[in-house]
Amino acid sequence: MIMNRQIGEIDSPRIGLLFWISQGTSKQSMTAGAGHIDGTPLPGAGGSFAIAGDRVLYGAPFLKLDQVRAGDKVILRMPYAGLTYQVSGVTKVPPDDVSVLDLRGDDSITLSTCDPVWRVDQRIIVSGRLINLEVKPW
Repeated sequence: MIMNRQIGEIDSPRIGLLFWISQGTSKQSMTAGAGHIDGTPLPGAGGSFAIAGDRVLYGAPFLKLDQVRAGDKVILRMPYAGLTYQVSGVTKVPPDDVSVLDLRGDDSITLSTCDPVWRVDQRIIVSGRLINLEVKPW
């Protein structure tokens, strides 16, 4: 039996989001919460760390992602650091628009989920910039 590989935790206090982040976006990975999109860097490594989450299945980690607003905080707790991002924008794109995962030249985060609930017509994309990094001592 293959176990989910949890790599951290995501927390967005204003919307009550608190879930594990697993490595990858396979069905098995997503059953534990949100999934780190393969091919994007880890948080704090420079670049855009991207996470996908379902709005209704697998615990519905991103059910309220449509309620996120610019200025909200997204906190990641990783084994090596605590990272705080400030949401800079929320947009909707077609499901096949992967340009939202492109590197932006800074340490950032991208959250993605389907919209509307129970359908896949669009994707909600939440973008944020790193505003605080607390490296854990070894």
